[in-house]
This record gives sequence, C-alpha cells and structure tokens, in this order.
Amino acid sequence: MFSFSLVDSGCCFLLDESYAETFDAIVGSFVKSGSQIYTCLYIHECSTSRRGSEVAGTLSTLTAQLAQNALPVLSMTTIARNFLLVHEQHATKALSILQSIIEKKTRKSDPQAASSDNSGLPPCAELRTPQLVVLPPSICICTLALKELHVCAHALIWMLQLKPGKYLTHVFEMGGEVSLMFESESLDELAMHHPESAAALLAAAGTTLERDWRAVRMNE
Repeated sequence: MFSFSLVDSGCCFLLDESYAETFDAIVGSFVKSGSQIYTCLYIHECSTSRRGSEVAGTLSTLTAQLAQNALPVLSMTTIARNFLLVHEQHATKALSILQSIIEKKTRKSDPQAASSDNSGLPPCAELRTPQLVVLPPSICICTLALKELHVCAHALIWMLQLKPGKYLTHVFEMGGEVSLMFESESLDELAMHHPESAAALLAAAGTTLERDWRAVRMNE
C-alpha cells in the first residue's frame, strides 16, 4: 500500500512498513514509533452493480461502532474500495467489532450493543468537536491500473509535482489499483498546455473518471 496526500498545509505519506527504510533514504528522516504504525482493515463491498462512490452509509455505520468503543481510525477510500487504518495495538479489537456488525447486518442496530471500553482512550463525549470546512475547488476522482501509469507519466508529474492543486491532490495504490483525486483546475490547465498528456490520462481513466466532487476538511 502507498498513499500520498498533498494539501495546503503540507503532505502526508502512508506506506507499507517494509518500505519505510527505502522511503527514509529518499526523503530524509522518517520517525518510526508506536503512534505511527497502523494496521489496515480492507472493507470489501460485494455489490456488482454499484461502485463505492455510489454507496452511502457503509463507513458511517462501521466507524460509529468503533467510535463508541473509543477506537480512533484513519479512513482511506477509493472509488471501489474502503480501508480503515487503526493503531496496531487496537487491530484485533477493531476487526472483532467490524465483523460483529457485518454478522448482525440484518438486525436492527442496538445502541447499547457496544462493548465496554478497555482502550484507555478518552470517551467520545470528551473529544473535541471538529471544525468542518468545504474546500473551494471541484474535485475529480478516477482509477488507473499499474500498467497504464507509463502512458500517464507526464500527466501525473504535472499534477503531483509541477502544477499540483492548492487544496487537495491524493494518490492511493494497493493491489495494482491506483486511485487519483485531484482538483479539476489542474486537469483543465493540463489540457490547455499539454492536450496530448491530458488525453492520455483521460483515456486511461476511461469511465472511472468522476467530476464535481467536493472535499470537506475536518480541523480537529
């Protein structure tokens, strides 16, 4: 797994622990500590007729139960897949809770069903309420296969390095699938200055390209 997010306040990398040493050699100091090591839980939606971008409620249902157990998560979502990152020491408990939810999916949700909190983390009521901000730009999302990256190399360099969006640019790769999120203006500028490069990206993205998404930033 590899993830790169570029926002107005800086950038964030998520990658397999096995790549940490290589990453450290390329970009400099990369501090490894317990607070930075996570376990990834893959949530596979079995629908053959709808993509993840067309399904509502999956993450809210699952993360609500984790919140009741005071288990913090990082959510990583692509068009087709959902991933939750949990601290390594909480992985077994989180997976047990999620599996229990899935097993009971045909029953009415019971707000008293959450197990007692043994995590040592603060109760949810004591957590600060995040400030929500809708970011200005329109966002495009699409999926590429690894084999298509070479034909999109210029477009990717343009949007990730040369002319990245001011508010949000995101790349996520796992299992041969690459998910891109980028500002529409970046694609428009690419089409204006390098139409062949933009055409190559659009051809590789095909019907997976979706426009007119908006990003909500949570400032905690």
